[in-house]
Amino acid sequence: VDAKSSIAYTDVSPEELELRLGTRGIPQALSLTPNVYTETNGGGYDDENIAVRGFTDNYTSFLINGIPVNDMENGNLYFSNWSVLADIGTSVQLQRGQSAVNLATPSVGGTINFVSALPSQDASGSVKYLLGNGNHNKFTVKANTGLIMGGKANLTIALGKRFADSYGGRDGTYSDATSYYLNGSYALNDKNRFEFITLGSPQRHGHAFYSAKLKTWDYEYAKELGDTEATAEDEVGRSYNTEYNTISDAAAAKLGQVARADWMPGSGWNFKETDRYYDNAITARHNYFYRPITQLNHYMKASESLDVITTFLHVGGEGGGTGRYGSFP
Repeated sequence: VDAKSSIAYTDVSPEELELRLGTRGIPQALSLTPNVYTETNGGGYDDENIAVRGFTDNYTSFLINGIPVNDMENGNLYFSNWSVLADIGTSVQLQRGQSAVNLATPSVGGTINFVSALPSQDASGSVKYLLGNGNHNKFTVKANTGLIMGGKANLTIALGKRFADSYGGRDGTYSDATSYYLNGSYALNDKNRFEFITLGSPQRHGHAFYSAKLKTWDYEYAKELGDTEATAEDEVGRSYNTEYNTISDAAAAKLGQVARADWMPGSGWNFKETDRYYDNAITARHNYFYRPITQLNHYMKASESLDVITTFLHVGGEGGGTGRYGSFP
């Protein structure tokens, strides 16, 4: 935080963000920032909401490399679409209070801009593997060519894969996510430079939206608070999810495979049959989505006092979710 600035803002470096992350998502890492509050909404991976100065995400503008990414319908932000940000050395620019961004949502709470890693002048590479509870596994590989083509170009690429049976041990909150990032830069001459960026995180994960009575989690504590009907039989543990249950082999065979969106470019709303994540269990709430960003930037130094930046961009989106239909005992 710059004490000399009239604007309340915070910059979070890639090194600091990685230190805070661990196996968590970007929202949890930002929860230590002043005036930022994070709450778990859907109960699954990257289902958190962020509030800045008390204003929820539909009153806070979120950008990736300067591109607004709030939902155009309701202003919400779904971090499950952007798990790639945790894999590519992202820095965060946070401005608290009203800003000039007004696309999709009024930025009353503030503005958060995620800046993806820039290509380095030196060649480098890294491999990272994270292991956590709930059979959480995450593998990320990143490579940077350094300056090539006579010092005119450089390229950075990152690929990541995460799969987990549960989030925090909660039944049914699986995750199956892939992430990719490509950043290429070419200097045409001393005054013109082009930059190409594409990133995305096709994913599917399970939710745990619905709550249960306190005695479901801890019947002794429920009795202390006055629930005289609470018994030991009511307690099923903290992993319980009202939307999840195991099924027999015979029932699993009848269910067969599940229709899953085909994320190949140009495929449209095509679906293909794939195996279910759980062999002998079902969960009612799923989310599957893919929202890629592609941008081409042109940086021109028109004069000593004038720089012109032109951006062509495409933000796609394909996916959906499942829930209850009709009565549910």
